[in-house]
Amino acid sequence: MNKLKNFRHAVQSLIVFGVFWLEKSIEYNFLENKKTPPAIIWIVAAVGLMALLWTAEWLVNRWFDYSQKLRRLVLGDDFIEGTWFNKVKLSGQALYGLLHIEVREDGVMVHGAQYDENCKLTATWESR
Repeated sequence: MNKLKNFRHAVQSLIVFGVFWLEKSIEYNFLENKKTPPAIIWIVAAVGLMALLWTAEWLVNRWFDYSQKLRRLVLGDDFIEGTWFNKVKLSGQALYGLLHIEVREDGVMVHGAQYDENCKLTATWESR
């Protein structure tokens, strides 16, 4: 999951850069107005920028959680969501499995079914 960690760090860095840029813009534009005390400007700017930072990070995290295309792009070969097929030999008998892996807000969900050589359903499972 290094790709995911790197993506989140890059996004956080961009958000922090944007907040600092916005902070300098606020400082430059409002400190020229001598009618407002600088302490009030700094307090309002700090609270507003922290709110902006948290909101932006929350939005990016939600976008990643809800966008399968974004997860596929970021994770590349580590992306495992979707439907998978497998074949296993057990005691000389071939068993076939069909898995469906999906990422949800509450975690990873795996649904599976196992079939024998005659396409008879032999087992099902669901795991979180």
